[in-house]
Amino acid sequence: MKRQVIVISALLLLLMAGGVYAKHAVMTKKADGYTIGASFEKAPPATGANVLLITVKDGSGKKVADATVEVEYFMARQMIPTGKSIEMPHMGTSATAAPSGAGYRAGLDFSMPGRWHVVVKVNQKGKTAKADFPIQVR
Repeated sequence: MKRQVIVISALLLLLMAGGVYAKHAVMTKKADGYTIGASFEKAPPATGANVLLITVKDGSGKKVADATVEVEYFMARQMIPTGKSIEMPHMGTSATAAPSGAGYRAGLDFSMPGRWHVVVKVNQKGKTAKADFPIQVR
């Protein structure tokens, strides 16, 4: 009986750990009546080429397939050991997300590891929304 309890407990722990990992892999924000979701095809994002998968839902929870989606990504302000922030030259660019399946897909190319911001801009029928996702690139 003890062995069965241990095995079941271990399986439940593994399932819960998998759920926690999945929650960290998908980032979601509400913005101007939309729910914007973003996740990387391969997590965590790394220096070089990456693919960002984006979902957009309207206020009623229906997927939006007819929007124009742009992605801007740039390096965040860096802190040095003295606690002062230093200004870095603009290290970022933009990409257009193409419709893909039930969402959108954009290629991002991170030039170096560190803290970056990924800003997803959704334009649909004259309405614009944007969501900022801070990420750590390894």
